[in-house]
Amino acid sequence: MDIVKEIAEDLTATVRIKLTPADYEGKVNEMIKKTQKTANMPGFRKGMVPVGMIRKMYGKAILFDELNKIVSESLEKYITENNIEILGNPLPRPLQELQMDWEKPLDYEFSFDLGLAPQFDLQLPIKQAVQVYEIEVDDKRVNDYVEEIRMRSGTLANTEISDDKSIFYGQFEELDETGQVKEGGIKNASTLFPDKLKDDSIKKQLTGIQQGDQVVMNLQKAYDGNVAEIAKTLQIKQDEASRMSSDFRFTANSISNQVPAEMNQELFNKVYGEGIVNSEAEFREKVRGEIAAMFSNESDRKLQHDLEDVLLEEVKFSLPDNFLKRWMHSINEKPVTEGQLDEEYPRHARGIKWRLIENKIFKENGLNITNDEIMNFAKQLVYDQFARYGSQFTEEETVNQMAERYIKKDENLNYIIESITGRKVFQLLTTMIKKDVKKVTYDEFVKIVTEHRH
Repeated sequence: MDIVKEIAEDLTATVRIKLTPADYEGKVNEMIKKTQKTANMPGFRKGMVPVGMIRKMYGKAILFDELNKIVSESLEKYITENNIEILGNPLPRPLQELQMDWEKPLDYEFSFDLGLAPQFDLQLPIKQAVQVYEIEVDDKRVNDYVEEIRMRSGTLANTEISDDKSIFYGQFEELDETGQVKEGGIKNASTLFPDKLKDDSIKKQLTGIQQGDQVVMNLQKAYDGNVAEIAKTLQIKQDEASRMSSDFRFTANSISNQVPAEMNQELFNKVYGEGIVNSEAEFREKVRGEIAAMFSNESDRKLQHDLEDVLLEEVKFSLPDNFLKRWMHSINEKPVTEGQLDEEYPRHARGIKWRLIENKIFKENGLNITNDEIMNFAKQLVYDQFARYGSQFTEEETVNQMAERYIKKDENLNYIIESITGRKVFQLLTTMIKKDVKKVTYDEFVKIVTEHRH
């Protein structure tokens, strides 16, 4: 076997792997013998098919598979042993059709293009001060959040006349082109939540009505083509919902409004646990702390993004752009045009550059990730998954088993490592920068984030 690397000027390299018969003949013949033992062919007993016929029928496929295995393993080993830092995955160059000669085995050559990671210098700490936003928690936001908690913890009560916050239960009936109930059409009793509707005119029709009143609506318009919501409302399959264009008559059988929970110890215990909060003042202070923590997280995300901007501006280096575009095209499951690639590429290139900078900071500052940190991260993902479905699942043994299964997949393990790496690098950078702290309201902060453009 002969492996040669040819480096180009655009941060790419071509690796050529030349195989001689000595590299593959043994494995191919071994595989042919295995195939012979299990082959079933009319006129021959199992395992007694002549080798010549096995070669004729399966030889080319076996040769191709074995060559592919040898080349893949050799390329991976070569990259690892020579410490070649690559971006993306190696891209094979097109192969001519494999020729075979069992009497006189041939040499074969395979070529792969590599995208090489650039080398660059990084100076820390950052010289310029970085803006840090301290978001103030105002009384109005605390009051709004308290009312939201009370509403979530409240109960439903029937009401005579609907308002813009009412919830309805009633009958949907499909109408024909004349506006009459369609014979054999869809009928279904369902709950209707106006806050899920996207059409304001239909929401307005549902305001100020009483029990027994009827409203005609087109569900495609009402849900803005959301087939999942249409299917749920009518209890039909989503493909049927996607074709649904009829109007429906909705008869309100009952109208309810959410009544907020009383501000009392029962609410405090329900939200924060038994005896944690014992007065309205403590409750509001607890809420204020939660909002402050949420705002702090948002401020940190903004700071992290701004640190990326600063370092990407200070650290200049190029990428093998043409190679990366080819690689992106090769891994895309759906067909993608050059125009789409050109539009998407800058965002991907920014992410690749930042990952290179982040990894350099991680290595040069002696940071590391332990197995316990990986496992704890995976366990938290499992707990979060249960929480999203409203479950307070806490059986640790089962969580450990699920976390262990999760990290056995390479893509999941890579995600965890990248996440922990990013968090540790950010924590390090925040100790090394000069901060220009600015107090802002939440609305001002949202405006700053919204107006930020690259």
